[in-house]
Amino acid sequence: MGDDYQFIPSTAVKRKLVEAGDALRTESGKRTRNKLVVSIPAVAGTRSKEENPPSTTPIPLIFADLPPLDLDDDCDTDSLFGSLDSEPIAASSSADAPSEARAEPIPSIAVIELEPASLTAPSIPGLTFDPCLLLPEPLIDEVFAQCMSTYFTNPLTNQIMLFSRPDASPLPPFLSDLISALSGLLRPKLSEETHDLLFAARGRARQAIVNLYEPGEGITPHVDLLDRFGDGIVGVSMGSGCAMHFARTGASKERHALYLPARSVIVMCGAARYEWTHGIEKLSEDVVLGEDGRTQVVKRGTRVSVTFRWLLPGADVVGDQTGDAKE
Repeated sequence: MGDDYQFIPSTAVKRKLVEAGDALRTESGKRTRNKLVVSIPAVAGTRSKEENPPSTTPIPLIFADLPPLDLDDDCDTDSLFGSLDSEPIAASSSADAPSEARAEPIPSIAVIELEPASLTAPSIPGLTFDPCLLLPEPLIDEVFAQCMSTYFTNPLTNQIMLFSRPDASPLPPFLSDLISALSGLLRPKLSEETHDLLFAARGRARQAIVNLYEPGEGITPHVDLLDRFGDGIVGVSMGSGCAMHFARTGASKERHALYLPARSVIVMCGAARYEWTHGIEKLSEDVVLGEDGRTQVVKRGTRVSVTFRWLLPGADVVGDQTGDAKE
């Protein structure tokens, strides 16, 4: 990837970006995203410029890690893989606002009442997390550096989506190495059935989504798309930790907050994947409850998350079959 890939605008695709409780707005000082950019294999050393036509419609406040793609039924047909022998396709979100205009007032923890984040996993069926179960530092340093230098050299880009098939389109080597390390690290912690669910390909297509978070950025609470992704989600935190908030769907008011340190791994299967939302508050620091019962404030730094999910059969083609591009 890197210089071996050429970035070009994709055809028009709609995304449902829902931010609970926030109005859609485009004032200065807000970093926003409103376009997909697709990367395809190209001759090494060639790179076309991205075209960013001005937008006249309101677009949501940016998140460093948006919920999964949610394409409207009236979108034009677009294969995430192309032909069977194509390379993985990377989709990145970019913004119209200049990078120097990204800064915005960050809410103070003093005025936002949130449950302190625990260092141990809450009692959510299907949620696996151990703060002592950390990936090797040299590996994470390498993956973090590769992600930053390969995907995030453009200050307006903070999300990349990669898709692969085991028989045709492998992920980049550093992400394949990460998957191998995850498989070995998690094997003693998971049942054979759960480990197989997460790592046995069985001809399935895999998505890897790489997200860049700066302090003050987050993600709206959500459940990953039920009609696009299968059971079993693995997430890795790199560079910095953050608190992830969980809320049970339906009438229940049950909520939990979990602190994810750098190099940590979180797994969501079954109820944790389907019956609980997960999200990250837009804060520059988190309140963490220590093992001694005392709380401490932990500042956030630049964080990169990598999430692996399996696509459901047929999810590699999105949109309708008319071929008509619609705004």
